[in-house]
Amino acid sequence: MTSNESRNLTPAEWLHERLVNLNSRYRFNWHRQQLAEKRSERERQLESFIEEETLYQQRQYDNSIDQIMNGVVSASPNFIAQFRLDDPIFVTGNSRAEIC
Repeated sequence: MTSNESRNLTPAEWLHERLVNLNSRYRFNWHRQQLAEKRSERERQLESFIEEETLYQQRQYDNSIDQIMNGVVSASPNFIAQFRLDDPIFVTGNSRAEIC
């Protein structure tokens, strides 16, 4: 006696059950893949922002005697990049965000 017979499933009912199961697994795997792709894209964007901010700070502040004399320290490129990534509406284009 097969499992279909023990559960009294017709071939159509068995097929329906099997397709629902496959669909459920497919949707789960698809969702997991989408999350992984978003995470990967976020990491790429963060790396890009860090590189951009590092270059900006090097150009702007490396030889700034005023900053050295006044003891002004910029936020780290990593902090600024993370801030930009977390709140893209607050920090757009050439706007400056000075939170004190």
